[in-house]
Amino acid sequence: MVKKQIYGCGKVNPLTAGREFGQIVDGAIAQFISQSDEKITFKIEIEVEDEKDFDENLQQGTR
Repeated sequence: MVKKQIYGCGKVNPLTAGREFGQIVDGAIAQFISQSDEKITFKIEIEVEDEKDFDENLQQGTR
């Protein structure tokens, strides 16, 4: 069966996120960039939980 869409997700360590994102781009996305007729959408979702309230300036900076 030929696939028309490929989807993948994963978690990265916040302390090594820059390196891990680089590996994702090099290992997965770069393979598709060389193909001229593929539509690539790259999404990053960040989720942070804290028992205390977040500072108002921090909240505004993440919107």
